[in-house]
Amino acid sequence: MIWKLAEAGMNVTRLNLSYGDHASHQKTIDLVKEYNSQFKGKVVAIMLDTKSPEVRSGDIPQLIVLQEGQEFNFTIQRGVSTQDTVSVNYE
Repeated sequence: MIWKLAEAGMNVTRLNLSYGDHASHQKTIDLVKEYNSQFKGKVVAIMLDTKSPEVRSGDIPQLIVLQEGQEFNFTIQRGVSTQDTVSVNYE
């Protein structure tokens, strides 16, 4: 499938490391490297999407419209939702 996608114009392979395992990611990387070694003029890059902290905002009951240059804050204090501050679940 990697080769078909590359021939159709894919130029970056994105690997989401939050899913799958090392062996499956290595297999994809090996296929891309093999493709790249056989077609010097058609290079497919490999982008690794690493897992990062999952930061989520609290409930925002009404639309918040930001103005260019406006300062906006995130707080770990629960239940905050104003025009310039919202709560997040990450400490």
